[in-house]
Amino acid sequence: MHNPNPPLLQYEKNFTSQAGEDGVIAYALNKLPARDQWCVEFGAWDGKHCSNTYSLIQNSNYGAVLIECNPKRCAQLSATHAGKKNVIPICRFVAFEGKNCLDNILSETPIPLDFDLLSVDIDGNDYHIFESLVKYRPKLIVIEYNPSIPNEVDFVQPRNPLVTQGCSLSMLDKLAQSKNYRLIHATQLNGIFIDAKYFALFDISTNDPATLRSNLSAVT
Repeated sequence: MHNPNPPLLQYEKNFTSQAGEDGVIAYALNKLPARDQWCVEFGAWDGKHCSNTYSLIQNSNYGAVLIECNPKRCAQLSATHAGKKNVIPICRFVAFEGKNCLDNILSETPIPLDFDLLSVDIDGNDYHIFESLVKYRPKLIVIEYNPSIPNEVDFVQPRNPLVTQGCSLSMLDKLAQSKNYRLIHATQLNGIFIDAKYFALFDISTNDPATLRSNLSAVT
């Protein structure tokens, strides 16, 4: 089951995002009472391809920490945002623990603890990276799920960098709730979650995956 018209569907719009995320992100950030103009994205590719942060950096003067593990793409990423002193490209593989966990990587930068937006797209271990984030608490999180999995199925791939199965939206939602985040929208590819203290600003009465996910075209 799904809802063909969830509340934030009307705001879906692509600048460089894949499935309408740019528009929903802009709408959600504009609802917040205060913003610090910082965002984080990984894997960031070349800084523009399928990016959920490029529009914020280019059009809203956002500072950014952009993480990409592929050296060639990271060089392209640096070129994409050349001259922007508040954009920090990092060529690193984000791990679940140790010096390369997201908390520790971000601690090497000046980004605030409650920065505005985190975008996670690593085709597999997105769930486990979100789970590992403890020190930092972004206001808005955009995180990829496996769109082929039905809403009613609870699935998380093994905690293994070599596996690329991802997770179901339902499990991502359960993890988010355990961290006191609330689902406000689901594009075809990403769940979009807000810190629970801001959830009332969105006037969403029912926020389960079946209600907020409109596109089931990839479900198998």
